[in-house]
Amino acid sequence: MKVLIIGNGFDLDLRLNTRYSDFARSKEWADLYSHHNKKGNSLSAYLFEKSEKEWWLDIERCIAEYVKEKEEQRDFSHSETDEKYFIELKKALDKIK
Repeated sequence: MKVLIIGNGFDLDLRLNTRYSDFARSKEWADLYSHHNKKGNSLSAYLFEKSEKEWWLDIERCIAEYVKEKEEQRDFSHSETDEKYFIELKKALDKIK
């Protein structure tokens, strides 16, 4: 099935599970968090915590807030693991159909 998105919310009107909050309830999300949390990944923990608290998860906004906090604190200790997590997060999002 192919869907042409013609406006904001059209996918939701078709009852497609295309929200980030839908992804945050998926097996892919849980597996990704479980794998990276064992490694002490800060970005993974931050996004998971946000997904538990917010009905509408805006991943882009959350990542921007996370990066801003880290820059303000000059805390770059998790940069490498955060980057690896981000790459895997993008791959997991691509798998969701």
